[in-house]
Amino acid sequence: MFLCFRVRHNPSQPSRHDTFSNRADRGWSSRGKIETLPLGKIAYEYLGIPYAEPPVGDLRFAAPVPSKPWSDVRDATSYGKACPRPSMPVPVSGFEPEPESEDCLFLNVFVPSTIKPDDKLAVMVWIHGGGFSYGSSTEYPAGILAAFNDVIVVSMNYRLGILGFFNIPDTEIKGNYGMLDQILALQWVQTNIASFGGDPNRVTLFGQSAGAIAVSLQLLSPLSQGLFQRVIIESGPASYPLYSGEVKDTKHLEMFAELVNCSLGPQLISCVRGKAVEDILSAQSQIIYPMYVAPQDLAGPVVDGEFLPDLPNKLLKDGNFHQDVDIMIGTTSNEGALFATLPPDQIQNGVQRQVFESKIKDSVVFVRGRSALAEEAVLHEYTDHDDPENILTIRRSMLQCLGDKAFVAPVIQEAKAYSKEGRKPYVYLFDYCPVHSPYPEWVGVSHGMELGLVFGAPFKTLSWFLTMLTPKYSEAEKEFSLYIMEVWTNFAKNGSPNPLESASSLVTWPQYTEDEQAYLVLDLKPRVEYRYKADKVVFWNDVFPKLIQEGQKNAAETENETLKDEL
Repeated sequence: MFLCFRVRHNPSQPSRHDTFSNRADRGWSSRGKIETLPLGKIAYEYLGIPYAEPPVGDLRFAAPVPSKPWSDVRDATSYGKACPRPSMPVPVSGFEPEPESEDCLFLNVFVPSTIKPDDKLAVMVWIHGGGFSYGSSTEYPAGILAAFNDVIVVSMNYRLGILGFFNIPDTEIKGNYGMLDQILALQWVQTNIASFGGDPNRVTLFGQSAGAIAVSLQLLSPLSQGLFQRVIIESGPASYPLYSGEVKDTKHLEMFAELVNCSLGPQLISCVRGKAVEDILSAQSQIIYPMYVAPQDLAGPVVDGEFLPDLPNKLLKDGNFHQDVDIMIGTTSNEGALFATLPPDQIQNGVQRQVFESKIKDSVVFVRGRSALAEEAVLHEYTDHDDPENILTIRRSMLQCLGDKAFVAPVIQEAKAYSKEGRKPYVYLFDYCPVHSPYPEWVGVSHGMELGLVFGAPFKTLSWFLTMLTPKYSEAEKEFSLYIMEVWTNFAKNGSPNPLESASSLVTWPQYTEDEQAYLVLDLKPRVEYRYKADKVVFWNDVFPKLIQEGQKNAAETENETLKDEL
């Protein structure tokens, strides 16, 4: 498909017109919007490019279909509409609503103005997060990342929530449509990115939170083989507890069908396809609360036998992932703050023991199964036995427990699986809290805290979302952002985050091996450390599953004995 764009000047931006001629052998050129950025950098931006037909009618709850070619000059001056999302479960400071439509499968291309006719620049494809129910590509303007580092960045929208993942067990309605959208966008990159000066053989897939989970799952999927050569997984392991499971019951499906006035059975899919999108989103909002405990069988990736052949843990254990892909993976030092969904009066000044116990039992920790034995072990593992009633210590322990289970242990498990198969990853711990963080001190370096630095937010206000994370940056943080962007893009260019000239690096980042288990602490003064939280990792990855299994076995035996006595 030949692409031709006319990108108009936006007079509200400090920009100027110029002509950017794409590769002549492709037989087309484009006039682009030129964004002038700090440090004398300039980026071309091509926004709102459709990569799929609108997923409406019979294409709702179906695999995406490539966008039809067009013959006229396409206006690519503004982002496409976001994919429909349910209402936010809680108020979000600074939230700026954006237009939404089921016709939302667009992508954006950010190109450095230094591009030359014969260039083949490394390409970075961003997948946004948001619990697979929220977010959009608009929240991550990538002009600075592209222009400051001479890479091409592509971002995309993909279907979210029930519209992206609705499935009916034992039917052809298998779910994972949002994941298939991502694959189609990657195929678009393979076909078209050379026309922008990008190298289709140097594609790095990167994302954060649900976007990183998506990256991890694409690494496991046979359907995405050959579409990327590197991945950066930011706080989103494949075995994250809330997603990627098997659909074992239909309770959420039954709830959803009732809310949209459809009957279970062969007619369900045609009935739901005929419903207004507002009715579908309303039903989702009534089922899914709070934001990060969405039922994975309706609003997240699942084992479908095609995109995801088996449980992620099993695929990783068996080495069933793309063996020719370079890997960088990491987490922040206080991921558990993401799950601190308690009333302010229960957490701001500390956490009472009974609140801690209740939160742990009802949280992500036991989403895959529970037993009294395992519950007791978790509470014991995360109790300061020298001062068990200290409410500040309890709060810290609660946050660490939630973060260790959901992020730290799965990330290390994933890193070990890759290393075992010879794909030694680069593992990081992001451990820097911005000076002007808007959050209480106890939140610390929470989920997503690195995002502003990755996209260059210290140099320019980029979006409401990145501003919400950190509204203001210091001069030292500008330098740190330059370092973070360099590390990310070095990896995209060369498969190593270390610069080619080792003398120019603040520190040499070693690969992760099963023996040394080295990782880089990303702080204003980066440093290499070893065996991150080794005792907690062993507890969650080795001890806890056995306790769950043993507890459930004991419960089943007790139930059988009770039945015998009754008979």
